[in-house]
Amino acid sequence: MGKIVIIRNDNGCVGQYISSRLAHLLKNNCMIINAWEGFPPDIETWVSLGDFKGVILSESLASVNDSFAWIEEELKFIGIIIKLRAATPP
Repeated sequence: MGKIVIIRNDNGCVGQYISSRLAHLLKNNCMIINAWEGFPPDIETWVSLGDFKGVILSESLASVNDSFAWIEEELKFIGIIIKLRAATPP
């Protein structure tokens, strides 16, 4: 099973609980990134993660239909890694 990447969008205690719970449910087969700490991370690092299966955008009251700059940045970043992963042979 590949890793699941969890991008945390809220640094409150409720958000920390949600991420911890997700990590537990995924049997720690995940990587948690805090969006407020230097996001987006280096794209080459993501591609080098190897076998990751998905990305969870977590812990925000915002909707993907909202037009906040940080949402656009995350969606663009995820689009780039999807394209890079599709171009990388298994």
